[in-house]
Amino acid sequence: MRKGALWFFTFVSIFLLSQDFMFWDQKINLGLLGFPTWMYWFFFLQFLFVGCFYLFSQQFWK
Repeated sequence: MRKGALWFFTFVSIFLLSQDFMFWDQKINLGLLGFPTWMYWFFFLQFLFVGCFYLFSQQFWK
């Protein structure tokens, strides 16, 4: 598989993971430190996106 296609599917999968967290979890649960679980999902996706974008920029914009 070409590198461009791999990055395309990586960012599309992050986009699909970010769509409507409440669809997967209808009730609001409190997680660690009393924050709702959707906030942890948001933080995870942000770190995942930033990490993938950093690797992408290192590979393609040298």
